[in-house]
Amino acid sequence: MDPKYGPAQLELAGALDTVGQPAEGWAAAEHAHDLGEDVPAALWQRLADKVPTAPPLPPRCGDAAGPATDLDHPDSTSRAYVTSVRERIRAHHVYPRPAERRQGGELQVELQLARSGRLDCAALRRSSGLEILDRYVMDAVRLAQPFLPIPSYLPQPSLTLSGVFRYRIVTEPDAPPPPPAR
Repeated sequence: MDPKYGPAQLELAGALDTVGQPAEGWAAAEHAHDLGEDVPAALWQRLADKVPTAPPLPPRCGDAAGPATDLDHPDSTSRAYVTSVRERIRAHHVYPRPAERRQGGELQVELQLARSGRLDCAALRRSSGLEILDRYVMDAVRLAQPFLPIPSYLPQPSLTLSGVFRYRIVTEPDAPPPPPAR
């Protein structure tokens, strides 16, 4: 399937809804819409009725309780668990449609997970300089909940994680010239 072909994305949205994957269907419908497709209101409504709402963002973290584990470079003991947390967040990390496509930035977030996997707190530690980019990463953290419980082989009562998220400006290659007129 060509990801730049709107009708295919629209068909994918309907198929994902049918097989019980409404969140993925919603993403495909948004992609189809971004590509200029007219997504039927009935599909939007069906998906909206099925997509679970995310819990609210927890309170802002105070000063770190201890050293934070880097989401991108965890130690070997916590690697499997931290990778699962990072991938859950990255699955919701998107470029904000309301932002101008030429806006980029890098920001750092910190979060603390309880043993149960509950998100105890989250904080923006370094801003990208653009409020919309910062907000979208914090939304990705919120939408990634719930996290898996911290495994028993990690003895600490909670886990503080820190990660850098980047919005890079990628330029599309120049389109080929149109065919000569006949």
